[in-house]
Amino acid sequence: MFDPFNDRISRDIRNRLSEAFVTALGRLDSVPLRQEADALKGLSGPKAYRDYIQDRVARYRKVLDQAAANQTDDPKHQAVLIWNAGLFFECHEHLEALWRNAAGDERKALQGLIKAAGVFVHRELGRKKAAERLSPKAVTLLEGYRNQLTFIANLEELISALNRNGAEAPTLRTA
Repeated sequence: MFDPFNDRISRDIRNRLSEAFVTALGRLDSVPLRQEADALKGLSGPKAYRDYIQDRVARYRKVLDQAAANQTDDPKHQAVLIWNAGLFFECHEHLEALWRNAAGDERKALQGLIKAAGVFVHRELGRKKAAERLSPKAVTLLEGYRNQLTFIANLEELISALNRNGAEAPTLRTA
């Protein structure tokens, strides 16, 4: 099983791929992703590692293709593309870079989205208690700073899913 919370190699693979993807998306250039995927190709170990790499690279390429086709260079709209591909850890990483450079209400709103992505990372890995602890924190920030999240047309749907334990992540729509 691929488990980045309990297996160091899984965590390293996830982090390396995610970092390469975020870099590639920021440049709208797949070279960093290709280089990292090539570096990981020879990895030995459980089939779960190779399956994860193959799945992630395919999903990353779809997001990169969408962003390039639509000329989506706005990082917030890119976050929606990442989210909608079910890449919640990567969405968290992408938003964290924005969060570091933000201030005030925008910073708090981004923190809410980062936490929301974290909820769905935990849910998809069956970490129910962690998701239940994080969800109210995400909701509080999303509700409190919704005026900074106007690029998400269906924010209420996201908040509703966060409030329902075990609910799947909604597809986000941009405004």
